[in-house]
Amino acid sequence: MSNCITIANLRTKNHHDLNWELKNGEIHGIIGPSGEGKSYFLKVLLGLVPYDYGKILDDEGNKWDYSKKRVGVQFQSNGLLNNMTIGENVMMPLRMKLNMPVELAQQIARYYLKLVGLHAKVFDLFPLECSGGMQKRASLAMTLILEPKILFLDEPTAGLDCVVLENYDYILLQLVKARKMTIVMVTHDI
Repeated sequence: MSNCITIANLRTKNHHDLNWELKNGEIHGIIGPSGEGKSYFLKVLLGLVPYDYGKILDDEGNKWDYSKKRVGVQFQSNGLLNNMTIGENVMMPLRMKLNMPVELAQQIARYYLKLVGLHAKVFDLFPLECSGGMQKRASLAMTLILEPKILFLDEPTAGLDCVVLENYDYILLQLVKARKMTIVMVTHDI
């Protein structure tokens, strides 16, 4: 299996001489206790914070640039805007990035909400009317809607009860199997 990202001798303020080969079509976990730099490392991979030394290369051996790849990111907070419905939030990437007509964006957003296990009625609810688990799954739907090849997740299951957590994990496994998606997940939950 080929690498989608290769990290060689990476040094940041929190990490020293880090080497890692992220394989296509696999789930990669960054696991550890709070405060150890897991989320910071994810931000380094996304180019949001600099690194001091080393290399991060893409699948072609070029310097990794997430903006040139089909990447989805779900940060610790769900990223949903409270003044918009769940449906409006989920279809926002389609409207903003692709300038897609509302009717088509709504159909696609409904599909992705169903994909992550949310009922059709959730489409018209506001985030504050939804449970934390529903918000996390809506956020995942919004992250998936542009069909990324690599999905970065920062503590996606934090605060979820065991039933919702198991469902979330099942969704991720199905994405890897069906779409050959690569997932990089920061978590403290083994």
